[in-house]
Amino acid sequence: MAKSTGKIIAIDGPAGSGKSTTARLAAARLGYSYFDSGALYRAVALLASEAGILPDDEEKLTDVAKKMEIRFQTDENRNRVFIGDREITEAIRTPEIDRAVTPMAALPKVRKAIVERLQEMAKGQNVVAEGRDITTVVFPDADLKIYLDASPEERVKRRFLEYQAVDKQADPELLAQELKRRDKADKSRSEGPLKIAPGAVVIDTTGFSVEEQVERVLQLVGEKMGVEVRKEAVGKRSRMKWFYLFIWTLVRNLSRFLWRLSWEGIENIPREGGVIIASNHISWYDPPFVSVSCPREVHFMAKRELFSIPVLGFIIRNLNAFPVSRGKYDRQALEAAIEVLKKGEALIVFPEGTRSRKKGEFLPPKAGVGVLAREGEVPIVPAYISGSDELTKVFFSFGRVRVTFGPPILREWVKSLPEGKPGFSQIAEEVMRRIGELKKAAA
Repeated sequence: MAKSTGKIIAIDGPAGSGKSTTARLAAARLGYSYFDSGALYRAVALLASEAGILPDDEEKLTDVAKKMEIRFQTDENRNRVFIGDREITEAIRTPEIDRAVTPMAALPKVRKAIVERLQEMAKGQNVVAEGRDITTVVFPDADLKIYLDASPEERVKRRFLEYQAVDKQADPELLAQELKRRDKADKSRSEGPLKIAPGAVVIDTTGFSVEEQVERVLQLVGEKMGVEVRKEAVGKRSRMKWFYLFIWTLVRNLSRFLWRLSWEGIENIPREGGVIIASNHISWYDPPFVSVSCPREVHFMAKRELFSIPVLGFIIRNLNAFPVSRGKYDRQALEAAIEVLKKGEALIVFPEGTRSRKKGEFLPPKAGVGVLAREGEVPIVPAYISGSDELTKVFFSFGRVRVTFGPPILREWVKSLPEGKPGFSQIAEEVMRRIGELKKAAA
């Protein structure tokens, strides 16, 4: 392969080792393009499935690989995948595609077509590329080759947490069997088998946080490539802080005047360090009301569609919002949330997942808040908001909105619970119980 004139960092390793997240975030820090080679194979599997093409029909699958109009787009640190104008980011990350892609990716002509597509896409670009065989076949002359690995137990744990975060049923034993099957297939295939490339730096990510993995990769980039790595969003943080303060002050004062917004219990919110602020959800206006009631800067998730609205998208982006796909498993949103907590920031979540339609009633909580608390190793401050639902009837109602913050659920208690859905659900149920107590006290 004739090497591109740009810089290429290739990251290889088995499933669950952290390749995708690490490569994507490292690319963002470096200002490089991010290539997810696995997405190309998955796209072929999806299109083949939709067209009724059998997984062993090598000629037709190769034709799909050559003709599909695939492209990547990075928005808000999230890699999106498109076929033409159709987004397939979520569609290619299902268990069905997981099962279909492994045998299909072993077909020589399909692999050759995908390799050529990746090499062509990389010409003239600075790229961080990840995938199994990316360092051995696709970019064997990469400027830096890295092989990420982790213990089987760690990899199963990561997959399990991903499913539990969105209340998907998952059996750790079945996940372990699936990973073992995939490893065997990847290592034994005749075309592009999974192996450590000559000259690759091996990193065992067992016990690493996402941030630690990225920092280790960036350290290698500086040491072995002489590339200066920019400090993460230092300038942006400064600008965002002033913008956040301006909007925070404006909305806070308007809310106090128009809707008599009041708050209590802010002494329960830690002034530093990662923390989850978990509130009930009764209105579209809850996120800003809870945010301006907090004495510190907060982060929150917002529906992905909102970021495409020009003015609103700019505002919420600079108010520390990051996108999440509603009603779907959004792995990157989960990772972004954990990263926020690991960095010592505050994150607002709504454990019910959506707004309660019936006045005074709570919806069953999602286990996701438990996953975030365990993975972020942070306390949870319960919050109860009342009165904001009245604004949906008469916006300028001059009603009364009140936010009450309760004593935190200590991270020591969170860590004492068993991992897995029972433990995560227990955390979520305790959060809603605490919010219920705040509701009773406010009555």
